[in-house]
Amino acid sequence: MAPPNIPGMHLIIHHEHPKHGSAIYARDKSTIVKSQDFSEQSMEILRVETAQMTITSVYKPPPTPFTWPQITNPNNKPMITIGDFNSHNTIWGYGQNNPDGVAVEEWAANNDFTLLHNQKDQHTFNSGRWKKGYNPDLAFVSSRHFSSFERTVGDPVPKSQHRPVIISTKPAVKALDSNGIPRFNFRKANWEEFTAELDARIKSIEADPEKYDDFRKLVWEVAKRHIPRGCRESYIPCLNDESQKLYEKYIKAYNADPFNEETIQLGEELTSLLADESTQRWIELITNTDMTHNSKKAWATIKRLNSEKHTQTRIAAVTPNQVANQLLQNGKPLNKERGHLKRLKCQMDQAMRDSEDQFNNFTHEDLKEALSYLKAGKASGLDGITTEMIQHFGPNTKSWVLDLYNKCAATCRIPKGWRKARVVALLKPGKDPKSTKSYRPISLLCILYKLYERMVMARIAPKVEENLTPDQAGFRPGRSTCDQLLNLTQFIEDGYETKQITGTVFVDLTAAYDTVNHRILLLKVAKMIKNKKLVNIIQSLLENRRFFVEMDGRKSRWRTQKNGLPQGSVLAPTLFNIYTNDQPEFADIRRFIYADDLCLATQSTSFKTIERRLTDALETLTEYYTKNSLNANPGKTQVCAFHLNKHTQN
Repeated sequence: MAPPNIPGMHLIIHHEHPKHGSAIYARDKSTIVKSQDFSEQSMEILRVETAQMTITSVYKPPPTPFTWPQITNPNNKPMITIGDFNSHNTIWGYGQNNPDGVAVEEWAANNDFTLLHNQKDQHTFNSGRWKKGYNPDLAFVSSRHFSSFERTVGDPVPKSQHRPVIISTKPAVKALDSNGIPRFNFRKANWEEFTAELDARIKSIEADPEKYDDFRKLVWEVAKRHIPRGCRESYIPCLNDESQKLYEKYIKAYNADPFNEETIQLGEELTSLLADESTQRWIELITNTDMTHNSKKAWATIKRLNSEKHTQTRIAAVTPNQVANQLLQNGKPLNKERGHLKRLKCQMDQAMRDSEDQFNNFTHEDLKEALSYLKAGKASGLDGITTEMIQHFGPNTKSWVLDLYNKCAATCRIPKGWRKARVVALLKPGKDPKSTKSYRPISLLCILYKLYERMVMARIAPKVEENLTPDQAGFRPGRSTCDQLLNLTQFIEDGYETKQITGTVFVDLTAAYDTVNHRILLLKVAKMIKNKKLVNIIQSLLENRRFFVEMDGRKSRWRTQKNGLPQGSVLAPTLFNIYTNDQPEFADIRRFIYADDLCLATQSTSFKTIERRLTDALETLTEYYTKNSLNANPGKTQVCAFHLNKHTQN
């Protein structure tokens, strides 16, 4: 429902020197009934009456005491008084009250007027003498009609220190503008018809990676038939079926006469209904909030309740192409020696010869397990197939998807669309927006591809979990960052008990996922899982990937990614754990690892011993990072000592 047509009443009052008088510029459907211009002890007052309201403009010179003629309103019409009152009161932004400000406040209270004022608005007067903004220009409205008007301060008028004050009529309920992006309305979808038609028509398409585009077109064709799609130009929050009827009735009354008593009463009833619906939705939101299984809505609510406004900084100097170039630069291998590449090839051949080639097809149970991890509301990939659509696939469509996955595994090929990704670059908190290294790339991948990744991950997970170092807690079942924090805290406290110093180094990697070398990764995967078929499947997921970067509605050129793991991939965290699983271990040094974060900790009664151990460990780590194309960030790597020897503190 579109917002009501507001009867175009707009008032612009501009005041200058009393010799020049006051001016009212009004646009109204009604005509002026009468106009009265008189003075009250040197105050200039201009009163205009229309068929719908009474408008009064006033100018009070600074030295003139505030007085006001008797006000009568026999027809109970809206009354607007606006002008340059030249009076000081804390209510409208001054530091203290003066006698005129107190008199104006009492006059408004005695005549049942309400001040239209917002502390966030611009000052209406900029003093050339004091070089400061003030609010001598005020607008009062009869309290009964206060909700029908709004005040805005316009741009400065040439050759004047005043800004125009604009009073506009407004409805009791105002529609909000939407973002204008078309989307599916899953709440109103006919899922039964969607499932039935897709199941009936899927039989005509072969389950083959080359036919995936035909499948995508079919899903979209069926979805557009049974799922409403579009966008609203405007909307009213919390408008339900009950309030919709009252809203339509209010529009008709408002268009006829916005200040009629019946119109005002309807507006109050409508506002009350919307407030009740808003309260009910808030209760449902709080009741259904679940931080355990789906914390997305909970954290979104917490952020909305936060009083601080976090806005994304827009810097035109950083373009999507520059960020894309930085991602490619991150993926360039550091070790380009030919001998190194030959050794990798020989080691890979040996690892593949020692691997088995057994691979059992994916089953319906495997697909069911993978589907259980899907969450509604996730962004879709370039194919546009959403999680909500996948969750409503019928038996025939699920069988088709399963056959497609088994065909991909058997041939080590995937659909071309799965190799493409839209990368959204997000500015890291506290980083320089002008630096291309300050942006975190998030790859939006096709959800059916991520589902395939999850099924592959389920096959390699038992072998990976068996071989991963116990020091690694990242993306492992039953492990979290809290575990490592507690372990490190306990280690430090144990040092306190034995009167030892605990020395720590917190190592940070730069663009860790982007720098992963595919050849080295595949070699380590082959050595760990010892299955040639699974290694080839993982290789098919990594090679020939293409992406473009999107920032603020702008897109970069398509780029080919030869190295790195996409952030947003289901399999990427597990592959990174495999990639860094062979980090060097050290005598007398504990390792606390979470994904790409590493803490080295050692204990001794001597600072020199701790320094020597950690220095030697960092030198060894540097060699390991260089060999594996990883980049340590010296600026973010921190060293800290925990001890109770206060007399030795520097």
